[in-house]
Amino acid sequence: AVTMDEMVEKFKANRGFVKACWCGDPECEGEVKYATGGAATRCLIEDEEMISDKCIWCGKPAKHMVYWGKSY
Repeated sequence: AVTMDEMVEKFKANRGFVKACWCGDPECEGEVKYATGGAATRCLIEDEEMISDKCIWCGKPAKHMVYWGKSY
């Protein structure tokens, strides 16, 4: 997902994981968790090219590409 709207829609549509970029700030992770109804970072992806250069939440430069997911 490149935008928050896209990420929220993916979590509404099905369970699983969403790949998105993140700045690494715990406050952004908390905001994403609230906006998505519980998604948090699950796994850092180190061996793939970043899908965006900006954090999915704040728009600051992304430091990580991660899988986001909810616990059920």
